[in-house]
Amino acid sequence: MITINQIQKWMHDSMQLKAYKKVELQGRKEICTEVFQGRTGKFTETLKQDGFKIKAYSNVDVKFDSDDQCVMDLLEQFNDVGMKQAMFNAIGISDLIDAECDCVKVKIELSKTNLKLIPDDSFIYDMIIEREVTPTLEITAIEE
Repeated sequence: MITINQIQKWMHDSMQLKAYKKVELQGRKEICTEVFQGRTGKFTETLKQDGFKIKAYSNVDVKFDSDDQCVMDLLEQFNDVGMKQAMFNAIGISDLIDAECDCVKVKIELSKTNLKLIPDDSFIYDMIIEREVTPTLEITAIEE
């Protein structure tokens, strides 16, 4: 049986973990801000300082903009019951009722590999958003 002490300890530990994560994130952002020196985008910076190797990673998330009208229209079309029935028919599954089709949700996903292959002025770029993600940081002691 679970004891009240176990519950209280877990709650205490959980709150401490949240607090430590918040402090760690703030420290990571402060260090990465210094390391990146205003640069943005996807890159890695490595430096050695005071007996430590500091490796900071900056990254960008690229995805379809769910608020873009064209993206919303595509999703609506792909998730239309008639379209789903046609897709099932194409693979030999027919006579589905609407409720069965509604069990399937179709999502559109951006292929970042193929995105690199299209011209910079492609309309696809109007449908995507880029945002900086939380940086990653590795700090290791340099053995002498």
